[in-house]
Amino acid sequence: MLALSTTIDSYQENGVQGFGNLPNRLKAYVQRYVITDVCPTLVRKAFMEGLINMLTYVLGEMDMTETVQQTWSKIYRVMEQAIIANIVKY
Repeated sequence: MLALSTTIDSYQENGVQGFGNLPNRLKAYVQRYVITDVCPTLVRKAFMEGLINMLTYVLGEMDMTETVQQTWSKIYRVMEQAIIANIVKY
């Protein structure tokens, strides 16, 4: 609701430019809420898709079977959990 309110206020305050200053006003909101709360899943999916595409390019389509993809996905998840555990520890 805060982002929507900021958007409406931005347009009303600056009728000539419309939403011209909106990116600057929403930057802190996006950094705080979207990146840290909403997007980790999106980032994970994007990373996994990129990883699988790159491995397919390197290994070739014939060697990149469903089993290999699942194995690499599991390896990534283990690494991700290790990173999270390391962050929480410190």
